[in-house]
Amino acid sequence: METLDKAQQFDRLYATPPVYEWELIVNPDHSRTKTTYDLFFVVIWLESYFYLLTLVGYH
Repeated sequence: METLDKAQQFDRLYATPPVYEWELIVNPDHSRTKTTYDLFFVVIWLESYFYLLTLVGYH
């Protein structure tokens, strides 16, 4: 097994895209995480909006 110095370890870490969700923590590209959060909040907002419409009586 080869021994890598710090620069080689860094290069190898960031050379491949993340495969598992926990790898997003060390990956500088957070676009998938941001998209997931954005979608989550949009769904929650829409559900709240339609729930409030049913309380007011607009069907």
